Amino acid sequence: MNRYAEIDALLRSTHQAFLTSLHAVLEADRGSAAAVLAGARLRQAQVADAEGALRRRAWVPAPQLARELAFVAGIARLGAATDRLAAHTAGADAAPAPSPALSRELTALADAGDRRFRQLIAGASGGGPNRFDQGCARALFEIADHSSLAAAPVVELCAGVAIALLDVGRQAQAAA
Repeated sequence: MNRYAEIDALLRSTHQAFLTSLHAVLEADRGSAAAVLAGARLRQAQVADAEGALRRRAWVPAPQLARELAFVAGIARLGAATDRLAAHTAGADAAPAPSPALSRELTALADAGDRRFRQLIAGASGGGPNRFDQGCARALFEIADHSSLAAAPVVELCAGVAIALLDVGRQAQAAA
């Protein structure tokens, strides 16, 4: 797709926030959740840097630029979903440890999300074709589907993160 350091940095920082946020929920760690929120401004600045880098290129067909900007906007939405999950954990009064079922969902989201981020980073860095394995997508779809059946706010937030990850993968393929 592209070889811009700005997009790579944005993906890497969003990946780290994603993993830290899920760890915070799993461990009921409000300090880690607060650290994710503290990095939100940096990620917002990275979005602006990535958009600027895309717009500064000498000449790019408008449809290609639009697809690449949509990819960056998708990463920004994923970061915002991750921040909402962290805010929920950071703001919870004595957040209880998640149930075993929720722990399994969170672990599955962390595993599938980590794989998807690694694939996105490899594509953005020019490290290989921007192809995504179907098992990862199925796991994310399943998490989003299970989460739609639960009423707990953290489960709904996880569904939002899973959906945002699926959208970013789709946008990355479109921009490739």
